[in-house]
Amino acid sequence: VATWSLWSDWSTCSVTCGGGTQEQTRTCTHTGTVSCIGESSHQRECGDEPCAVATWSLWSDWSTCSVTCGGGTQEQTRTCTHTGTVSCIGESSHRRECGDEPCVAGVWSDWQEGPCSELCVRGTQQLTRTCISGACEGETLRERSCHLQICGSGDSPDPIPPGPAASATDSGSAIAAFGIISGLIAFGSLVALLFSLHQNTARQIPTRTPMLDTSYSNFDGPNGNRREAPTWPESV
Repeated sequence: VATWSLWSDWSTCSVTCGGGTQEQTRTCTHTGTVSCIGESSHQRECGDEPCAVATWSLWSDWSTCSVTCGGGTQEQTRTCTHTGTVSCIGESSHRRECGDEPCVAGVWSDWQEGPCSELCVRGTQQLTRTCISGACEGETLRERSCHLQICGSGDSPDPIPPGPAASATDSGSAIAAFGIISGLIAFGSLVALLFSLHQNTARQIPTRTPMLDTSYSNFDGPNGNRREAPTWPESV
């Protein structure tokens, strides 16, 4: 007697995507030399879903070096194009050293003057410069005072050489000096006005000079002398 067992469950697919196979088997139970008729296994296709793809792009060009001298780094990158949850294997970027030439002294452009913030009294003016070559050290922006004059004077101020930004103490001193100057000007104007009024008043007061009029007598003086009464001329 030869008897087949029941078919087994299907085995796990040989692949997860892109097409594979899986198998089902059975066993023959027999006595003597008699064998079971038929196949002990058979296969079927499985896993025919498209596989997720993860592909690296070409490496990019090297980036600009982080410095022009003295030693720096530059970077090269690539991107991963993929479908599903599969990721690319490997690094997305790498670096290398660059700019290892010794640094030399930098060359600055001339200072460029900006407009003054005020028309008169005290304002601020920005001065800028750029690094032309080499490793420049120092500031690219400065501020200085400009148009230090009294409003309405009409005089152009003398140029002020470049210097560091004005401090709060300098601004306070300038304001105090302007207040003192304005006070002196006002006081001088008042003195001039009073002097002018005094001169005009002095010209208007008439000057009287006593004159003797022998044609008129108030009374006889002692010893029989006649005392003459003074007369006053008309004001001119």
